[in-house]
Amino acid sequence: MNIHLENINLNSTSGPNHFASKLIHYMGQQGAQFDLGQHPDARLCFIETNVVHTQQIPLFQRLDGIYFNTEQPYELQNANIKRTYLSANGVIFQSEFNKALTTAYFGDHPNTTVIRNGADTEHIATIKTLSSARLD
Repeated sequence: MNIHLENINLNSTSGPNHFASKLIHYMGQQGAQFDLGQHPDARLCFIETNVVHTQQIPLFQRLDGIYFNTEQPYELQNANIKRTYLSANGVIFQSEFNKALTTAYFGDHPNTTVIRNGADTEHIATIKTLSSARLD
């Protein structure tokens, strides 16, 4: 399976970008490919897409939050996120809280799941343990 990732920067370690890096690593171990040079079997966009959705290639949205401050133009801020949500074949939420918040503002989506960011235990295992030091 070849998956195209949208709206990420793999040189960044911010939440969505770090999640995408782990996804590439661990799904790659399971045989998935993330080759932009080949036709995708699916598209995974982080938060929102600016690409026109075609029904031939399923679109999945990864959401880690939406705008909800009523003191700001939250409906305008959410416009493209909501458009993506409504057109996506499936939505992946970062948390149960995010799912409840999003469905309260955007309505229910027929195909959702929650996948938390999680820790990269392989990376943690490579970190050298600090020796005990006396603090005076």
